Amino acid sequence: MQPDKGDIVVSGRTVALRSAADASRSGISLVHQHFTLVRAFTVAENLALQQARLGGVLLNVDAMAASALDLAKSLGWSIDPRKRVESLSVGEQQRVEILKALASGRRVVMFDEPTSTLVREEIDDLFHLMRKLRDAGTTIVLIAHKLAEVLEVSDRVTILRRGQIVASDLATSECSAEDLAELMVGHAPPMPSRERRVHGKTESLRAERVEVLNDRGQIAVRAVSFEVGEGEILGIGGVDGNGQAELAEALAGVRSISSGELYLPCASHLVAYLPQDRRRDGLALHMSIRENLLIEGHRQPNPKTWGLLLPMRVRAWCEEIVRNYDIRTTDIDAPAASLSGGNQQKVVVARVMSGEPRVIIAVSPTRGLDLRATQYVRNVLRSARDQGAFVVLFTTDLDELAELSDRVLIMSGGRLLEGQDMGLLLGGVE
Repeated sequence: MQPDKGDIVVSGRTVALRSAADASRSGISLVHQHFTLVRAFTVAENLALQQARLGGVLLNVDAMAASALDLAKSLGWSIDPRKRVESLSVGEQQRVEILKALASGRRVVMFDEPTSTLVREEIDDLFHLMRKLRDAGTTIVLIAHKLAEVLEVSDRVTILRRGQIVASDLATSECSAEDLAELMVGHAPPMPSRERRVHGKTESLRAERVEVLNDRGQIAVRAVSFEVGEGEILGIGGVDGNGQAELAEALAGVRSISSGELYLPCASHLVAYLPQDRRRDGLALHMSIRENLLIEGHRQPNPKTWGLLLPMRVRAWCEEIVRNYDIRTTDIDAPAASLSGGNQQKVVVARVMSGEPRVIIAVSPTRGLDLRATQYVRNVLRSARDQGAFVVLFTTDLDELAELSDRVLIMSGGRLLEGQDMGLLLGGVE
């Protein structure tokens, strides 16, 4: 996409960027929020492919990936170069995306929500790397919604709201999180509720010594047992890639368990599943908003007349859903790909929640969302909990665990930790 007007200036020189290759030649790289990896390739092949774009005829994959893999070691990231990207967790894929950009030695590196799947120690390492790059003369552009992180690592801040710059060139040292939040949403955001409303456990969702295999046939979830009561949010945290994705898929019914037992509440006939990757697993991007809503909505009575999906009835139902869930679009027939990340997530949430499910499996439900969309999605989960739903929340965001969860467990090496071990990992979150 090219600008309609204005200039792009890099190191004092005006550049015309007609393609990603032009940006690369101008010394600009982007760590994408939505990954640009070849899923059928290995980690090493993806890293080598990035180098191949810069020129060369003969490809030595190991040699071309070596510098990026050395950088991964210096960051403390354990990445198997022989693994195919399709077998990696979202967090592991994000690290490969970061390495692709950093290994090229660019003058300008842009990070789009780079910490959304990282835990605190990994964020510290990444910020340390950003500062080293800055001090060595690299320009770092961080696009982020987590205000504490913006204040921690940036030197200057610019705020965008609905495509317009509302504040620019603010010295970070003179800003507070409250100031930035008000600029982002146009008013002081409400404080999240901390009230816990746990219903009587007349029913429960239970897992008893459940084991689940990953895509390579290896055990990813090891003899896991837990219980979730009616009107409760159970938060499951930990470093991404420790079996959370496989356990979530098993609870949602999209992956088989190899042993153990899962017991769903007897009154639940629908499990709502919010996958960790909305673009790959949550949406048909080429289809319209209306068609995406009907993936689940066609089972509901509201868009039907005498069992038939009549166009006028469907349109009225979809427009009501769009209003209720504050999905920002001018046309329900617009493709889902045309929406912002936050509005894409709202479509996923609206589709699975409009049927008032009793069981909700949510994986990183606010990953990459702005402040307003984050609070909206969290409020939807709270409301479902308060109405008696059984909610299992998987997230690497400790703030989200603390804000939403009634109880917290940590997943490590395919097992669930609790008690003292959990407290050490969470740093005091109860």
